[in-house]
Formats: sequence, C-alpha cells, structure tokens
Amino acid sequence: MFTEYSPYWLVVIVLLAAGITYFAYFFRKRNDFQPWQRNVLSALRFVSLLMIMFLLLSPIVKITKHITEKPIIVIAQDDSESLVAVSDSAYYRTDYQKALLSLADELKKDFDVRIVGFGSKIKSFEQSDEKHEFAFDQSETDIASCISYIEQEYFNSNLSAIILASDGINNHGNNPLNECEKIRFPIYTIALGDTAKRQDFVISNVRCNKIAYLDDEFPVEITFNAEKADGQQAKVRLYQGKKLLLEESVNVKGEKFSITLPTIAIGSKPGVQRFRAEVSHAKNETNKDNNVREFFVEILDSRQNILMLSAVPHPDLSAIKQCIEKNKNYSLEMRLFSEESQITNRQTDLVIAHQLPCDRESYDYLSKIQQAGIPILYILGSKSDYALFNKLNTGLIVNLYNNKTKTDAQASFNSAFALFSLNEQSSEMIKDFPPLNAPLARFVVSPGTQTLAYQYIAGAKSEYPLLCFTNNPQQKNGIVCGENIWRWRMQNYLMNQSHEQADEIINKSIRYLVSSADKSLFRVNHDNVFNQGREIHIEAELYNESYKLINTPEVQITIKDNEGKDYNYTFAKTASAYFLNAGVLPQGDYRYMAKTSLAGKSYSAQGSFVVSETMLERINLVADHTLLKTISQKTGGQMLYAKEMERLLEVIKGNEYIKPIIRTETTNEKLIENIWYWLAIVLALSGEWFLRKYWGRV
Repeated sequence: MFTEYSPYWLVVIVLLAAGITYFAYFFRKRNDFQPWQRNVLSALRFVSLLMIMFLLLSPIVKITKHITEKPIIVIAQDDSESLVAVSDSAYYRTDYQKALLSLADELKKDFDVRIVGFGSKIKSFEQSDEKHEFAFDQSETDIASCISYIEQEYFNSNLSAIILASDGINNHGNNPLNECEKIRFPIYTIALGDTAKRQDFVISNVRCNKIAYLDDEFPVEITFNAEKADGQQAKVRLYQGKKLLLEESVNVKGEKFSITLPTIAIGSKPGVQRFRAEVSHAKNETNKDNNVREFFVEILDSRQNILMLSAVPHPDLSAIKQCIEKNKNYSLEMRLFSEESQITNRQTDLVIAHQLPCDRESYDYLSKIQQAGIPILYILGSKSDYALFNKLNTGLIVNLYNNKTKTDAQASFNSAFALFSLNEQSSEMIKDFPPLNAPLARFVVSPGTQTLAYQYIAGAKSEYPLLCFTNNPQQKNGIVCGENIWRWRMQNYLMNQSHEQADEIINKSIRYLVSSADKSLFRVNHDNVFNQGREIHIEAELYNESYKLINTPEVQITIKDNEGKDYNYTFAKTASAYFLNAGVLPQGDYRYMAKTSLAGKSYSAQGSFVVSETMLERINLVADHTLLKTISQKTGGQMLYAKEMERLLEVIKGNEYIKPIIRTETTNEKLIENIWYWLAIVLALSGEWFLRKYWGRV
C-alpha cells in the first residue's frame, strides 16, 4: 500500500483521531460508563476516525492475483468436399463426427478446447455451441492458412497443441510445411480419407491467359493424367462454347501417365467466353467428376497503350511497371526520355512523365502530347524543371522556395475526393505509407483540380496536394508531387504481405486517366468471373449533376441466376461510394439490375458475371498421409488414424510440455473504491452506536 502524499501525514492523522477520541471519552470524568466499557467505545471511535481520515491521503492498494490458464488445444477439422467424395462419406457425416465431439468433451475436462473448420475459409465454433456439425462443402483445402490463423488468433495465450484432422489433400495456398517452421507447439494429426489409388482419367490442369483480345490467337495447354489405365485409349476434347477446338486420341502407357496437349484459341467476340476441356471415361473409373474442367477467358475489344518516360533511371519505374503489368488490358512501353526516338508504339493512350519536363526538349514533347489530348500522369522529382512544368497548364503551379530544398511528405487521404473511389482499407492505409520526397514549395491549385491526398508534413496536415487530378474533359492530368512511390509498395507488403492497397491507388489513378468520358451518373464495377466458394464483391458509384461522388440514397440490386431465382441486396455505404458483399453464390451465370434515385430521378445499371465451378476437391481424391505425418514429426506431434482417436487423449496427456501456466496479475486500486473498507468503517461506527445504546447512553 502507498499514498499520494507524504507518509508523515499519517502521524498527524493518528494524533488527530486520538485527540478527538480522548476529548469524547476521557477529557471529563464521568460515571456514565464503566472503565472497561469506555475503553471499548473509545477504541471503536478511534478506529473509525482513523479509517475515515486516512482516506484523505488517497491511499492506493496493490492487489496481486494468481490466474491459472488451462492449456489451449485447437481441434481443426478439414471441412472440404474431398472427404465425402469417397466411399466412407456416410461415416464422416455421422459416426466420425460423434467420435470427434466425444474426444473434445473428454479433453475439456483438463484443457481449454476450441474447434474450427477449415477449407477455403476458416469457421470458428463458439464454445457455447451444443453442436459442431461439419458440412464438408468447402471447395478448397488450405492447411497453411489454417495453421497461421490459429497461431495468430491465440497469440500470447497458452496455445499448447493443434489436433489437425484431414485427408492431407492440400490444393490451395502455401506449403503447410513452411508454416510449421514458425510454430513452437506440437500438431497432432488425425489421418482421414482413402490412400488407395484407383483407375482414373483426369484433366488435372488447364493453362491459358485469363484475358485475351478480340480476334487475337492465344495458347491453351491441357494436362491429362491417367492412373492404373495402362494400354487404354483416351479422347481429349476442348470446346469454346459449343464449338469443338480440339479432339485428340491419347494412348496411355504405364501405371502413371501424364501428357500436355497444346492448342490455339481465338477471341472471336468480346465478353467472358466459356471453355470446357473433357476426357473420356476409363473402363473401371469411379471418380468421373474430374473428367471435365471448365474455365473462362475474358475477351477485350481493345488494349490501351501506356508510355512511361523518365529523365533518369529510378526505382519508381520498376514499381509502377510491376503494378501496370498485372492488368492485361494495358500494354506498357518504358523508356528514358533520351531514348524517345526509339519508341515503337506511337498510338499512346497515356503518358507517365517521371521527373519531366527536365529540359526544353522534354517540355516541347509534352506540349505536343497535351495538344493531342493524351492524358499525362506527372511524377515530380529532383530532376524536374518546375519553371517549365508551370508553363504546361497542368492544373497545378509549383513555386519553389529553394531549388535544392526537399521535404518528406506523407499522404493524408481527402474523403471529399470525387473523381474515383478507393476502398476503405486503401484510404486508411495510405497515411501509414512512407513519405514521398516532395519539393519545398507553395502549391497553387486550379479550380478544376481535385486532391486525392494532401501533404502531411512534420505531424501536420497542409492544404497542399500530394496526389491530384484535373477534371477537364479536353485534357486529363494526374500529378504525384514527389518521388519514391516505390516505398509505398514495399511498405504495403511489409504490413500485409501484398501490394494490393498501393497497387489500387496506382491502378485506379491510371484507369481514371485512360478511361473515356463516362457521362453516366450511376456506375457499377465488379470482376467478370468469380471462382466458386469466393465471396462476390461489387462496388457502385453515384454522382450528382456536378459529377461529385455522393452516397446519400440507398442502392438496391437484384441478382438473377440462370434458373430465374432472385437474390436481393442493399449496398453498404463507404466513405463516398457503395460496397456489396453478396457472399458465396453457386456456380452459374448471373445477371443483375442495380437501382437508386436522386433528386426525384431514377438511375439503374445492369450487367452480368459468372461464378466458375471449382474442381480442386474432385481432381484428386487420394489422401496424402505422408504430408500429415511430416507435419506431426516437424512439430513434435504424432499422427494417428481416425479409428485410434481415443488413444489421442492419452498421447496428449503424456506430453509433459502441455501444462497449465500461472499468470500473475497486479493491479492498483484506490482504497476509497474498496467496498470492504467502507464496510469496516460502517461496522466500527454502528458497533459504537449499538454498544452506547445497549449500555444505556446514546
């Protein structure tokens, strides 16, 4: 215990309490109480006064608690389709699940047990759930993500072991053995599924571009595998819609056979084209689901050409190049300005001018680009000539304070920006990206220029732009007021192991600049093809008559499948636009109609998308118990079969490293807030009052 004031004050309080008590009971000699009664009453008075006055020192009590944490054991059950695609499917749906829950109940007597199901996504069951039923309907198996999820979810807890029940058929994500290198607890595996190899013909893989261009030829490679079908003949066919593109007879040689068949397809019409690769059945084949594989190719009717010119070599160029090349709709040519004469494609839809203009020659070149109405994305840097830049009428004037002075400027997102929208994660993360190297200058923004992100310098937001764009239909410009944007992609990857948010900022900037003038006030954006089992994400934008993004009214959408069933949703509102997570939809073709109204006018947008069937769980049904055994060995666990599940309880209890931990928790509590202290004061006061009354004087 300690106080906020000097402990010497305690002497004063003791003397004061003693003085008041003495005055009350001993100052004058009275015969109303016997001596021993007076001593008892004075003791109670002294104690109550001392306790009350002691509170004036603001005493604080240090309370130490010892908390025992049971070992946490997570049961991770493979919830994918492959487990019930074999002959034991009835067992896994009934008796197996009862045995697993019985094991969990036994473990709960000594351990803190959590249960999750995994496949393409993780499903965590609450401890209050009476039933933990697995549907075995997930279209992929990602063991590495499951292990990583459990490790992160129970970080800083007494996570002692994982019980991983699976057939070991890992067909998505990273190698789980790599994930095992990071963990410090055992993984016990329950081996499920069937390891017997049966006669099988399978289309194991199809390789082709996801995007092709109208009337262009593009290669398609079909990989055909055969198991235990030596001497048989298979027919492999490829269809584009209903048109037969390839038919080839293949003679199988050996117990394990594989061949890749190349062919050429043509993008005959724009839109999403459906392709189907199939193989005939083997004589005694049991798994016929993997004989057919559908895939989709998006046929674009145009390719947009981007020319990136730079004054000098710079790491920004590589970062932007990697971002642009992810979008097959763009064709990129990258040159130093000194190599301008070597440009091969003069039909340019966008010029990215990195640290240009840097001299009179580059200024003249950019002036001609402007006169041609070609959009330009300027990236300012140390080689930029700002006097020439200000003559280009870009929508921004940069008046330098000092030619050689730079400043570090981070980005502060402008929620009022209305030319295009960023998703919530990107608009939040941009402030955490490293600063750009910007000129120390006074920036003058023209009325037609909108700022996406302001400069954030030395902990304060300025009114100067870091990223801005002009909204001029005759000449679109974008300006990045600083170099070293490559650091954004690097930091993005360090933060969440992807470049998604940094790339979105670059990609949407480019898409705005190269897009034709879209006069529609209501727009809906989405991917054209979604893999089965993945959530359907759709974005919408609504503009007012001044082409400012707003999201005041509600937006409804009706999605219709190819059987006529309707799915009705309402978009959620983001900072300035709309977002819809329609969840997981079955495989098939879908059309939609989105509607909203603004200022008495109705707006609508319609379109279509495809949910492609995912065959990963049916391509291979042979359980991989070797993988499960290796996982257990690498982590100090043990592999057991489903019939040995009861023995797993003994194995876990026999591991001396799986034990409770005692955690000490120390807190400081003000004595004035302690109910027991106040109860002691009340007892002392009420005891004195009661005894005085009982002995004949109150």
